[in-house]
Amino acid sequence: PHGDIVNMYETPDCDAVYGVSGSEFICGSDSAVFAYNYENETKKTLISPDKLNDKEIISVNTIENNIELITKELSDNSYSALIETNSEGDIIREYPVNNLQDCFVSDTKIYYIARKDELYKLYTISDGIQTETKISYPTENKIYYRLAVDENNRIVIYTSNEQGDSKLDFYDSDYSFIQSKS
Repeated sequence: PHGDIVNMYETPDCDAVYGVSGSEFICGSDSAVFAYNYENETKKTLISPDKLNDKEIISVNTIENNIELITKELSDNSYSALIETNSEGDIIREYPVNNLQDCFVSDTKIYYIARKDELYKLYTISDGIQTETKISYPTENKIYYRLAVDENNRIVIYTSNEQGDSKLDFYDSDYSFIQSKS
């Protein structure tokens, strides 16, 4: 917020940045979440690793000093779950998901890409209800998906195949295709 440059290599236990709030940024490592104040270089643990056993953090959403997490169960089989928790690690809701690829949390919805039958599909969760959208991709040769949603609910999906070809697909808030860029 102040234009300061923060050297992430000097920030202890911070492998991923989940958000910024005032002079703190919310970061994490090994399934723990910290608030790191970069003005006075102090760190406080918001969620300890023991609260998130066998879970991988996908997204951290900070709303007015409340922290909500979306996590994924670490599992060797194709079943996983998106788990919404509070800062104490208590489960608020759990959503069953098969072969989760990526997830994005906006202020009003959770977006995620998961495999169903022979397709990877985009789903949303709003007010606790899971909905399948009309956006889908064949599973053949696709090895990597990433998802982002802007403030106007326009969707960007990054795909990459085994040959290293990658592209960005853009969709509007009604899940209609806009354009694709290599």
